[in-house]
Amino acid sequence: MNKDLLVHYWQLPDDIFVYLKDDFHNKLCYKIQSLTKCYRKNCFYKVLNCPKWKAQRLFTKYNRIRLFDLEKLRSFAEINKEEVERNIESIGNYEDGTIIRNPNLPFYMKDIFYVASHLMFDGNYRPKNGCYLLCFGDGLFEYHTERLKIFGDVPTNYIEKEHQLYFSYTIGYICSKLLEIPDFRSMKVFLSDKLKNLCKDNKILLDEFVKAMITDEGAIDDRIRVELGNNEKFIRDIYEVVSFYYELNKIYSRERIIGFENNTKYIRNTKSWRIEFNHSSYILLYISISPLPISYKQENLTLLQKRNK
Repeated sequence: MNKDLLVHYWQLPDDIFVYLKDDFHNKLCYKIQSLTKCYRKNCFYKVLNCPKWKAQRLFTKYNRIRLFDLEKLRSFAEINKEEVERNIESIGNYEDGTIIRNPNLPFYMKDIFYVASHLMFDGNYRPKNGCYLLCFGDGLFEYHTERLKIFGDVPTNYIEKEHQLYFSYTIGYICSKLLEIPDFRSMKVFLSDKLKNLCKDNKILLDEFVKAMITDEGAIDDRIRVELGNNEKFIRDIYEVVSFYYELNKIYSRERIIGFENNTKYIRNTKSWRIEFNHSSYILLYISISPLPISYKQENLTLLQKRNK
């Protein structure tokens, strides 16, 4: 595993909240008391420069502690970061429903890319309101459920009627902050310079992005292509990073008419953009992103690579 692609707790947004395991939390408390010569339950205030009532709530674990404050306490107590990371019991945002218990820290950037990519292509992320992945197609629900477990005990809720798998907002928030993507909505999303550079420097990350794109938006028959709506910047960003490792044909656009049958009031013209992989990329693509979670797409990908072999 490339250590440069590990995401440690101290690299996460500093407003994430955590609980520490009881034994380690007690050890930290006793050390702070000893160093500050303050043996009350509000001793944290001497380090955090916060109200005493807040310090006492953090001391007693009545409230979770922000990473920003945890780092102040850790540094003051001269405890190494790795020991803290081994003793994080849960991470989350403001609401209890966002809490990930038994987090598998450090996280791996590959898994961050997996979530972020699916949120871009066939998901939804709403700051402070939650996020979900669409699970159309056989195997997608199982695939997403298993992959989300990599982060720890992730709270999920599947709305079967809508094919929407809701999961901890904390993960979406981490993806947004780490990859510097402020908006995942299809008409507003773009690839940040940070994400582009990570893709170009690490093919394993680009392959997570490509796999999500083909799974959610791709068509595989006698060719492999992806067609997306009226967001030209996003398309050109995709072309820039994918063509770094895979040969692509020229971008193609076409006008589309979107509307509802028997209701001309809502008919409108729009433009879609198509990215198509050159046939010379099929074998490398097969090696890099197999297996796809949707079985018929994997079967077609296998047939294409055999034909080109």
